[in-house]
Amino acid sequence: MSQKYDHIGIEYDVTRKADPEIARRIHNHLQVIEGSSVVDIGCGSGNYTIALQQMGLEMTGTDISSTMVDSAKLKNHDISWIRADANELPVEDSAFKGAISTLVIHHFEELEGPFREAYRVISEGRFVIFTSSPVQMRNYWLVEYFPKAMEASFKQMPPLEKVRTLSLMERVVQDKAADCISLCRPFICEPELVNYWKTNKDRKPKCSSCNKCVEGIYKGRPIDCILKTTQE
Repeated sequence: MSQKYDHIGIEYDVTRKADPEIARRIHNHLQVIEGSSVVDIGCGSGNYTIALQQMGLEMTGTDISSTMVDSAKLKNHDISWIRADANELPVEDSAFKGAISTLVIHHFEELEGPFREAYRVISEGRFVIFTSSPVQMRNYWLVEYFPKAMEASFKQMPPLEKVRTLSLMERVVQDKAADCISLCRPFICEPELVNYWKTNKDRKPKCSSCNKCVEGIYKGRPIDCILKTTQE
């Protein structure tokens, strides 16, 4: 993976910038005060690391690619940039008040190692992940213009069923990779999901995170699942 991004990292920033609204939402979800120390795991060339620093946070960026880290260093000398594997961050326990990973977890060979490291290095804050699922990506406008490229991207992203089984969530908490795991949309689709899990921990929720459950809000209707309504 480091070799791949050492290669494409040379011109990475030509087509990639931090989106101000995404940066604002990440900052909001972190729920930290100004000046708090936050680590960006898989920071790439540092676009969102820098954006959050400009919003008042004390940022540290880590990435496995030396090319990406070198690019980030050229853009900002005030941030601490570290070349490191997400599975082994060279920092002390509880060194940060929060952590983020932006469009990077699909590059992790497995999720539990990096998640466990994020849990280890934050003291009491949140680990905010910005990512996308294959189902969500199929609704992107880019699909119409770049169908083959987007199809390849779909295959890279972690499928929801990889992280939404009770057995995995229990293991993550037991291994101290997280304090707790919350779900929202799956319960909109299946209010009885907890009862289903009592008999089968590996049962996969039907929710695809299409986000259409919230569309009714803008039309004066309560939140409801499109899938559930269609089935009824």
